[in-house]
Amino acid sequence: MSDRLEQIPFFKDLSQEELLRLQEVMPLRRYVGHQIIFMEGEPADFVGFVLSGRVKLYRMSAEGHEKVIHIAGAGDVFGEVPFLDGKPHPLTAETMEETRVRSISHEDLRQLMAVHPQVASHLLQVLGLRLRQTYRQIRSLVFKDAYARTAGRLFKLARDYGVQTGDGITLNLTITHQELANMVGTSRETVSKIINSLQKNRTIDVCRGRIVIFDLDKLRKYTREQG
Repeated sequence: MSDRLEQIPFFKDLSQEELLRLQEVMPLRRYVGHQIIFMEGEPADFVGFVLSGRVKLYRMSAEGHEKVIHIAGAGDVFGEVPFLDGKPHPLTAETMEETRVRSISHEDLRQLMAVHPQVASHLLQVLGLRLRQTYRQIRSLVFKDAYARTAGRLFKLARDYGVQTGDGITLNLTITHQELANMVGTSRETVSKIINSLQKNRTIDVCRGRIVIFDLDKLRKYTREQG
């Protein structure tokens, strides 16, 4: 699998020579699954770009419960907020599986943006997208029940990580009931009941940690607001 920067959208407009120079100041970091990359509240000194694998970004409640804010996959950036405001990390970053990351220091990224403003423009686009995702999460928590939130998250995961197979849409992502519960803001027990319900009505199936969605339209209907 390539460790080169061409696969990252941020750098698609750079020449081959520029990419080679940039690669020299962006060390490759390899992580095992479920490894902490940085913790909420820690000082920040780099921005990460995912080459392969997945990184979940979350906050911890006072009771010790995770709330997953975003999952960064191949080609995504993470740890960008401290680069902009100079403050510590607002989230914890943890790998979900074996993950490879190219990192760049804040100073090197500033120099890159000064020469290539399109990189800064791309970062602003990512921040805008993340902000909209946050708004949707807040709206979902306020207006939807756990069933609708779970169905909505499965629908989004199918859109982002789904692979069409003979059985349906298979999520190219191993995810536990607890991790799904952390994403939708409910308990593992509640998510397990919802998953069982969706299996009984033949909307989805779960086999060896992989989720297969049989009926995407039916799943989408369950995301409608309650009340």
